[in-house]
Amino acid sequence: MNFNPGSLLFVYLLSLYVIYMQVTLTSSCILFFFLMKVNASGQFCGVAEMIGTVDFNKNMDFWQQDKWSGSFPVKWHFIKDVPNPNFRHIILENNENKPVTNSRDTQEVYMVSACISFSKFRHCRFLLLIFYNSECKC
Repeated sequence: MNFNPGSLLFVYLLSLYVIYMQVTLTSSCILFFFLMKVNASGQFCGVAEMIGTVDFNKNMDFWQQDKWSGSFPVKWHFIKDVPNPNFRHIILENNENKPVTNSRDTQEVYMVSACISFSKFRHCRFLLLIFYNSECKC
């Protein structure tokens, strides 16, 4: 969180870069939000907003593994552990009608599902809230 990086495997980082560039060339009002989770953790861990383009040359030497090359800047809105059962009812039509809990890196989440997911972070009160950005208008 100190460095505010977002990072993905190169293939996903490249996909994100292409989509980000295509969308930002046509509109200045588009926001990119990420539902963050740690694989096999059984929970989502935060919501972050992409606030700049992908930098493929940025050294990410603080990661423990070398598979992360490049990054993009993010602004955290929530850092909070919310267990998967809170999200299982949110179905992604663009991912074979699977729950959002089955999504992978760079899986697009449509607006309605994204808003429901964000509200889970906002209203889930029984877990420790590590960070909350009150400017978030989700």
